[in-house]
Amino acid sequence: MKNFKNIISLFILIPIFAFSQGKKIDGIAAVVGDKIVLDSDIEQQKLYYKEQGVDISDQCKFVDNLLTEKMVLYYAEQDTLIKIDNENIKKRIDNYIERTSAQAGGIEKLLDYYRVRTQPELETDLAEIFKDKEYSEKKSEMITKGTDVSPQELKEFFEKYSADFPEIGDEVEISHITIKPEITDKHKKELIDQLNDFKKRIVAGETFDSMARLKSEDEGSAKNGGQYLGVKRGVMVKEFEAVAFNLDENQISDPFQTEYGYHIIKLEKRRGQVLDLRHILLKSTPTAEEIYTARKKLDSIKTLILENKITFKEAVFKFTNDKETRFNAGVILNPQTREERLNKLNLDSKTFFNVTGMKIGQISDSFEDEYQGKKVVRIIKLNNSIPAHKYSLDSDYDRIKKFAIQKKQQDILEKWVKEKIPSTFITVGKDYRNCNYTIDWLNEGDLKAKK
Repeated sequence: MKNFKNIISLFILIPIFAFSQGKKIDGIAAVVGDKIVLDSDIEQQKLYYKEQGVDISDQCKFVDNLLTEKMVLYYAEQDTLIKIDNENIKKRIDNYIERTSAQAGGIEKLLDYYRVRTQPELETDLAEIFKDKEYSEKKSEMITKGTDVSPQELKEFFEKYSADFPEIGDEVEISHITIKPEITDKHKKELIDQLNDFKKRIVAGETFDSMARLKSEDEGSAKNGGQYLGVKRGVMVKEFEAVAFNLDENQISDPFQTEYGYHIIKLEKRRGQVLDLRHILLKSTPTAEEIYTARKKLDSIKTLILENKITFKEAVFKFTNDKETRFNAGVILNPQTREERLNKLNLDSKTFFNVTGMKIGQISDSFEDEYQGKKVVRIIKLNNSIPAHKYSLDSDYDRIKKFAIQKKQQDILEKWVKEKIPSTFITVGKDYRNCNYTIDWLNEGDLKAKK
């Protein structure tokens, strides 16, 4: 029997792995249908689970997991009932880049991590990964649809695996309101004037390349002279595209604004609806005065809440700049589990500092912060505080039920895979043929060793 900690980690809803598909040619570990498992895929999965604290000593577990993933993906792509929403994929990519670039310390570090030069290249790679992920998710949901556990099944599940549940550290449930400081007209004019000066100097003979390297604040492209290659519609924000796709070759735009700041663009080459261009970005980083004004506004919002003139939920909907929590009463979800409970030790330093010492229901004072890569001011409300404890059905019923359903879904999925093996082309490389798989991938009948 698999250890429960590995069961919940190796379930088919696999996370996005940080590798650049097609960037590296390496050994083929296995093939399922027309889906290839590379040696690098296994190494990347081992690295991910090592970071999650999961035992990675048995490499065969990762092959087993990846073969299941490829089997689901192979049949998902053949299923005419599954439709992929490209707009939804685009939104997921945008959210992923926004979140992970902030965690990585900037878009430039994220590009280095994925071994690509520009954000459009990264988005192209991620589009393939997210498309595969959506196919797999939808097929898995179809296979396991309606799965539930009875109270008795849940009790038996917890009794069976209770020893494998770790102790839970201190947790909190919090909501927030974020406001992006407004840039004054004077500040906007200063940024526009700088860009107009850059444009004037370029027209007079300086190169756009060198100017972008010296002046652009776009970490992802400045080192490449502001260059973006192969830009297609739907990749960049709409304000950027509206300017870029209306330029003639070698034309330099006037300054314009997006959510990232102020830009100028030079269109270098147009190939139908694909553009090669360079741009210079000046971020509209708020000044101390602008931050102070935003804090005063947020403090006044807090006062309205405390005086019961508006609820926190209503204030979130009306004032917050955080699109992810605007329709969720400002509740911050754990990005891995999508649960409201957050491990207190995993909070960023400013959130941790403000939450520490607060009472349930209390709202913090406004504070300046860097949230998802943007300078904002925030207030935080502590909705709940859960002291460190061992898992129990009394305090963690919903969480344990989720694990029990995942285990049952895994069993259903495993049964489905076994039924598909005889009619599916599968080959496993010699380095992985002696594994004690939970599924008979070699189609050799009963496995000699089966846990």
